[in-house]
Amino acid sequence: MKFVIPAFWSVAFAIAVIFAVDNWVPVGFTPWPGLEVETRLPVLLLSSFLLGFVPTLILHRTSQWWLKRKLASAEKALCDLYAREERSELPQSRDQV
Repeated sequence: MKFVIPAFWSVAFAIAVIFAVDNWVPVGFTPWPGLEVETRLPVLLLSSFLLGFVPTLILHRTSQWWLKRKLASAEKALCDLYAREERSELPQSRDQV
């Protein structure tokens, strides 16, 4: 199974390189009126992909970090609760009474 994942990424990378080489043509687009930008097609596709992927990745990592902090806080509270419960169940020594 360790071979499948690197093989998949290798094939995906090879397909992306072949696509980029075959489609290395200038493409013009207008982001807003009065501005005409001319770039290569693979650069345009990569930049539009990253424009959508990076904010999603940041949102995902931020929510993961927040949930890990929340889980750690809940686990600590639960451990403290169990520790308090165990201390209250211990028999009191006669010296403390």
